[in-house]
Amino acid sequence: MRKYLQNIALFFSAFLIMLFLICPPLRYDPNAYLASCTDKLDRLSNSQKIKAQRLIILGGSGAAFSTNSELIGKELSLYPINMGLHGGLGLRWDLESALPYIRKGDLIVIREEYAKFTMSYDRNSPNKYVYATYMMDSRCYSGSNIKRYMLLLDNYWLEYIRFFQSRIAQYQKILLLKSKVKVKMKRLWEIRCLKAFHPSPNYSRLYFSSSGDINTNRTRSVTLKEMKTPRIFERWNPTSLKKSINLINHFADCCNKKGAKVVLMYPLIAWKAQSTNQKQKHLKNLHELNAYLRKHLRLEILNTPWSALAPPRYFFNTQYHANSLGMNIGSYLEMKALRHFAAGGKAAVEQEPPPNFLENFEQNWRKIELEVEKSRFNHNQKLSQ
Repeated sequence: MRKYLQNIALFFSAFLIMLFLICPPLRYDPNAYLASCTDKLDRLSNSQKIKAQRLIILGGSGAAFSTNSELIGKELSLYPINMGLHGGLGLRWDLESALPYIRKGDLIVIREEYAKFTMSYDRNSPNKYVYATYMMDSRCYSGSNIKRYMLLLDNYWLEYIRFFQSRIAQYQKILLLKSKVKVKMKRLWEIRCLKAFHPSPNYSRLYFSSSGDINTNRTRSVTLKEMKTPRIFERWNPTSLKKSINLINHFADCCNKKGAKVVLMYPLIAWKAQSTNQKQKHLKNLHELNAYLRKHLRLEILNTPWSALAPPRYFFNTQYHANSLGMNIGSYLEMKALRHFAAGGKAAVEQEPPPNFLENFEQNWRKIELEVEKSRFNHNQKLSQ
């Protein structure tokens, strides 16, 4: 029996050593990008008693980088709260973390990345591990934050096992490289530790505005070589899509019972296609997705996916992270749609892309740019840069 217990202790000791080597240690960086989670949730919970109607935007980093919620809130006389943070956290986290704080009169905009609809982000998201490290400060031990933390770590061990297996696979590949083992080990450690906890200048808790928008001057435009075609443009997974629809419908039903309104808007995204045939294929897949969502979602969709396809010059590093120009344009279009909806109008959207959509793509966006500039001049206010 004693030898048996010694073997068990030896096994767990080896497991813990491997765990420490493969994964970065738990630590808290108060200025890390993901640490802003507590700020966003605090703003949402603390604003429950204010009299003004609230505008709550749910989404990933695309919502944080592409939405000027302060401008939209000022134009529509709403109290803005941008909850956009990280796409890898999953649709369930975005919806359920906000649900306890929804109240009567709220206007909630679901503005999620396409991967949230078509991929199982919630079942295998290593980013949740990194996210958890940023929540390990003293405030997490209060009652409300414990609930947030437990929601984040739901099915955590299953995800952690998968994450651990993926790290083991990477180490096996590294060991096969013999002469490059030290280089690869060092690189893996830098990726998992240094880069995870010391993000680039645009990714910091310090750059979030009080309403939850990323407030930096982003003038760079992404190049075509840097862009990757989203899977949704090529295909979409019906099984994952049904699960996402069930989550959204359940969230919308709960909000409706509380007296809040929920709408969905497709996110602004950089569009890259090499040929006309590829562009037509992308539009066909987006048309099918749009038709499916409109048929099964129990809420109103205020735009179309093709109306949110934008030139790459509006984005600075990924297809969802808008630069300053893209943020202004995306916010203006979102404001127009919400203003029409708030006035009681029903969104008039095309059932399919216009026949001349490809030919007039650039021309239409140039018109929108001029419209935004004119709007800024007439309203005599400066959009966030």
